[in-house]
Amino acid sequence: MTCYFLCQMTPLWEKMKADIKLAWEATDIDEPTEIVGIEIALHKNLVSVSQQKYVENILWQEHMLNANPVEMPLDPNIQLEPNMDGNQGDQRVANAT
Repeated sequence: MTCYFLCQMTPLWEKMKADIKLAWEATDIDEPTEIVGIEIALHKNLVSVSQQKYVENILWQEHMLNANPVEMPLDPNIQLEPNMDGNQGDQRVANAT
C-alpha cells in the first residue's frame, strides 16, 4: 500500500512519520514529483497538480496531437450521426462556431 502525505509543519510532519513507522513498516521517499502520470509541484503556499503529460500521451497514442481544444463540450442537444463522407466532420456544426 502506498500513501502520500503533504505537510509544511516540520515538527508535526516528523512526529507523524515517526508514529507511522512505529505502527507499520514504512519508507520515506521524500517529496513526490509525479504519481501515476500526475505531476506534482510543491511551492511555499501552493501545491500544483497537473496531468498535462498524461493527456499529451493519450493524444499522441490516438494521433490527435493537432486536435483543436474547445472551451466547452459539444451542445448536448445536437444529434450525432455517422459521417459516411470521410473525416471532414459535420460542416453545419463546424460553421456554427
